[in-house]
Amino acid sequence: MMLIGAISLLAWIGILAATLPDQHSDKQWKAAWVGFDSALVIGMIVTAVGAWQRRQFVTISCLITSTLLFCDAWFDVILSWGTGDLLVAVLFAVVGEIPFGAFLFFWATRIVRRSATAALRSAGYEGPMPSLWKLSAAHFGGLVPPKSDRPLEPAKPRGPGADSGP
Repeated sequence: MMLIGAISLLAWIGILAATLPDQHSDKQWKAAWVGFDSALVIGMIVTAVGAWQRRQFVTISCLITSTLLFCDAWFDVILSWGTGDLLVAVLFAVVGEIPFGAFLFFWATRIVRRSATAALRSAGYEGPMPSLWKLSAAHFGGLVPPKSDRPLEPAKPRGPGADSGP
């Protein structure tokens, strides 16, 4: 499905490159930028809260916020090309948006790696940790035998009063 989407998008890019005008004035320019930057602020806040609370969803928010930062840098530089704002846009991209986006991306991969390591160790795997590129998302790349031959254990209760029994 992704490959079909990529091929279709390549065709669309060709159409856009051939038909779009070099300049365009848009009445919704302010709304587009305020909306985009608002999404970026929300991504940063969600990521900060997730990191503060040490939640797994922070991996996803890191990736989303990282992508938004890279897009912001791209659009700021490209849309200021040939104007007096280019130097400021490049400075913000090089000093702020790109390094911060890269930090969030690598932070997300570190969280995924630590989570995979913990899952493999708890499943009994004792070998060296393989690269994330080699790990299957579903079965840990055959490193851990399926649990079908082991009986399921009920989940242990968590939270206040979890230790109190009948």
